Amino acid sequence: MEPHREERAMFLDYIVAYFDVMGQKKKLNQLRKTPTNEQEEKEFIDTANQTYTVVKNIRERLKMSLELYREVSCAHIDATFGSEESQKTQLRNLVESNYQFNFLSDCFAVTSRYRNDENEPLIQHVFGLLWSLSAMMITTLGNHAPIRGAIEIGKAFVWPEGDDVGVYGPIMLDVHELESQIAWYPRIVIGDKLINNINGWGKNVENRNCYYGHYKPIIKLCKDMIWTDKDGIPTLDYLSQEFFRLVKPIPQMRMNVKSGWEFISHEYEICKDNKDSQIALKYSLLKDYYLNRLEIWDIEK
Repeated sequence: MEPHREERAMFLDYIVAYFDVMGQKKKLNQLRKTPTNEQEEKEFIDTANQTYTVVKNIRERLKMSLELYREVSCAHIDATFGSEESQKTQLRNLVESNYQFNFLSDCFAVTSRYRNDENEPLIQHVFGLLWSLSAMMITTLGNHAPIRGAIEIGKAFVWPEGDDVGVYGPIMLDVHELESQIAWYPRIVIGDKLINNINGWGKNVENRNCYYGHYKPIIKLCKDMIWTDKDGIPTLDYLSQEFFRLVKPIPQMRMNVKSGWEFISHEYEICKDNKDSQIALKYSLLKDYYLNRLEIWDIEK
């Protein structure tokens, strides 16, 4: 069934993050063979449990990261504005976002409207997603489960039938291509449209636009959480000084960065010893990124 005319008219801008849980292809291929004896059956069950548990945990951590962002933001609002209930309520409403999730095997997407009803960008929602994805990257690597992904803005409509929740449109093709063809190793690539929009926000602040001026600190944070990788690709800087400052009160974050560094170093040495040059290169690039950021988190190299 195609979308109705009124649904096609709701072809809107969405911000979409798309991910692939790395290392699961080999495990899934091991499940193709039907067990023929007790030992093979045990190995089959162990492999199925391993890949299922990894993917399930990452799905849960993404949702937990979004919830953690909401809790941290609301606590900051309460501490900053004291008894000013009307202002606190208004700011809490800005923090809330109707994020939607789509899951397919070891790939998943999170989506949210990019513009409000006045056609203004939902800057707080973009920042909330960047914050949450940073927390998720740190947590997944800290738990030895690397992911690769992309985040971009583009056109889509809400899926018009059935129980599926999510969006469908060119943006899904865009983020899939960024993840599968550009990201290459465990990182989150930032799409050109999102980069251009964030830069445009900054220009509107300079031009004293009242709407954008209200978000001036958040716009700066969004810009500061993006860096250009060695290959020239704009990438989420989840170990940045700015993100460290935002999550410093959360001890588990630093523990996960330390655990992630140990995991990356270990995997790199294993791949190098096994002469698996392609995977070793991926971990080498990830290792270099961590090496450049460990001092921020007060972690020894």
